[in-house]
Amino acid sequence: MIKKFIFMFFFCSLPVFAFSQWGIKGGLNFSKFSGSSYDYKTGFYIGTTYDIALSKKFYFQPGLSFLSCGTEFASTHATIKKGNVSIYGLELPLIISFRPRISEKMKFIFDTGLYVRYGLFGNKYYEYFEVEPVKDSTFPTYNRFDIGLNLLGVGFEYIRYYISGTYQIGLKDAESDIMSLNQSFRINLGYRF
Repeated sequence: MIKKFIFMFFFCSLPVFAFSQWGIKGGLNFSKFSGSSYDYKTGFYIGTTYDIALSKKFYFQPGLSFLSCGTEFASTHATIKKGNVSIYGLELPLIISFRPRISEKMKFIFDTGLYVRYGLFGNKYYEYFEVEPVKDSTFPTYNRFDIGLNLLGVGFEYIRYYISGTYQIGLKDAESDIMSLNQSFRINLGYRF
């Protein structure tokens, strides 16, 4: 019975693995916390993807990336003259991708989905108006764990190369004691093997 089950699982999995492919992607990450007290901080990300074809146009694309994100403090902040928060972590995106063909070698890309992010390490720097500057670890002031939405990803794929832009928003507070969400815009460059 177990041999039959293993055989059936392997046999049913063949079509999925036959239309799957690995890829790499990376790019720039412009991130901030929600609210008028924050400005965008430029970071990076690099990672792998694994495309699973659901049909000729739809794909499920999980991945794993290492990234830098955070925020800059705006000059309008009440107590901080200037400062920034840098977080380095791992992100697991779970993307549904729609890729209609617009020519023989080119596809249009629409992506949406979820992400889960975990901060590995980071630092914060605050320069106050009347107190000595503070440079310290990012945690526990800022949350290590975040889950959010990849709301909109739009781009083009040419043969195996692609470029796209993505907007993300977190669903969990970025700070431990203040309501603010992670937000980011990304410019993605990638290659599918």
